[in-house]
Amino acid sequence: MIGIVTINYLNWKDTLELITTIENQQNIDYRLVIVDNCSNNNSVEEIKKKIIDNPNIELIVSEENIGFAKGNNLGIDVLLKRNIRKILLLNNDTLLKNNDFLKKLST
Repeated sequence: MIGIVTINYLNWKDTLELITTIENQQNIDYRLVIVDNCSNNNSVEEIKKKIIDNPNIELIVSEENIGFAKGNNLGIDVLLKRNIRKILLLNNDTLLKNNDFLKKLST
């Protein structure tokens, strides 16, 4: 199992593209934690629509903008509490174009 943390702030379109490339990964168990950093647009609603049927993705909505580092730490804490020790931090504008990237990374 590999844990992934990404931060969303106002840019839900990039976050949705990242989610799609993660969902396309082959032969890998993952848990994605998305921390929304108090976006004041429709980011939360758009992300919720995308992840509604995926139990491997969790959205945490911060009530204030806690910044990039604290946002990542919040996501890491969630994964550590689930006993996930391999953790990857990704910017939300990252695209995993190789469908076995996470598998190669985890081994």
